[in-house]
Amino acid sequence: MRSIFKKAIVWILQAEAKAVLRKYRPHVVAITGSVGKTSTKDAVYAVLSKKFHVRKSEKSFNSEVGVPLTILGLGNAWGNPLRWLQNIIDGLSLIVTTRNYPEWLVLEVGADRPGDIKSLASWIKVDIAIITRLPEVPVHVEFFDSVEAVIEEKASLIDALRPGGTLLLYADDERTKKLQQRLPAPDARIMLFGFDGEADARASGFSVVREEGLEGWPIGMTATIAVEGI
Repeated sequence: MRSIFKKAIVWILQAEAKAVLRKYRPHVVAITGSVGKTSTKDAVYAVLSKKFHVRKSEKSFNSEVGVPLTILGLGNAWGNPLRWLQNIIDGLSLIVTTRNYPEWLVLEVGADRPGDIKSLASWIKVDIAIITRLPEVPVHVEFFDSVEAVIEEKASLIDALRPGGTLLLYADDERTKKLQQRLPAPDARIMLFGFDGEADARASGFSVVREEGLEGWPIGMTATIAVEGI
């Protein structure tokens, strides 16, 4: 019964999320990989939010439930049926009324099991797809036949790219870098980022920012970023 209830909730939330995307037409950045998804998401959000109204995935909202909840701007109701009902009503309200919806969505996309990202890529179209590092032994590999199957699942995010969109790949990981060979959407642009000399966007000169001088608690990092052609 719980499985049927979850499937029904996922179907309704996805239907509402699709309607919201059609209505408000936000720009979408989607991020996947096996390492660095959350920090990359936070970095993209920090940059975009300086100029635009932006929403990002919160905590671990990167699943078949979490992604629609992010699009709808709703919280996780966990095991509370009444709260799920309220979420559904709130999602419907977002569709039938007009709100101040974000101009950009920054979505973290995970793959716990085969088909997770392929399913999301079938209905979310993204303007920028980012794939971070793909380690030799990714997390959740126990649900896949091989490491290559995990990489293929992550790579399926490329299928969500809009025509004319941008695919960003982590240049310092050969597994990610090889995804350049996978044909993206028509007229899509591919850029490499990282520390590698071949990267289009390269970071260098990292230093830790602390609260109170050299001995304070770390609160961030600074770096110099060079972008090819800028």
